[in-house]
Amino acid sequence: MNLLDVLPDEILGYIILIQRTAAANTIQRCWKKSNVPKVVLASLFEDLAEADDAFRYWHINAMAPETTQVMKFALKVLSGKEDKNIWLKYFAMIQAGLSIDYYTGGPGTVYYNQTENTYFEIMRCFGVSIQDTVWGQCIWE
Repeated sequence: MNLLDVLPDEILGYIILIQRTAAANTIQRCWKKSNVPKVVLASLFEDLAEADDAFRYWHINAMAPETTQVMKFALKVLSGKEDKNIWLKYFAMIQAGLSIDYYTGGPGTVYYNQTENTYFEIMRCFGVSIQDTVWGQCIWE
């Protein structure tokens, strides 16, 4: 006979909830320590990239809510200790998107401002100046 069978259903449910929460916390902690979040972030940036045929470069739409969410995720994942050359391509695409939508108004400006602020925070973490992310990094070959 299991001792948990003797307990009332309410207490048993609470114990199961605590066990699931502890397991979830362990999984999340191990996931954050691994390299997987950075791989997921690179994949998300690749999904957000848009090609512009007129100007022949890649950019990320700075006024999309998805971009703001990905940038906030990037701020949590990237510590600034990573190799900046790997992420410079994505920084250039974001800068290109910010430059394209600089004078654009409308309902997307809320997301633009959040994306821009997060972009500058990430740049500060890496110690990258604006001049390091040139548009030449994202020009098609």
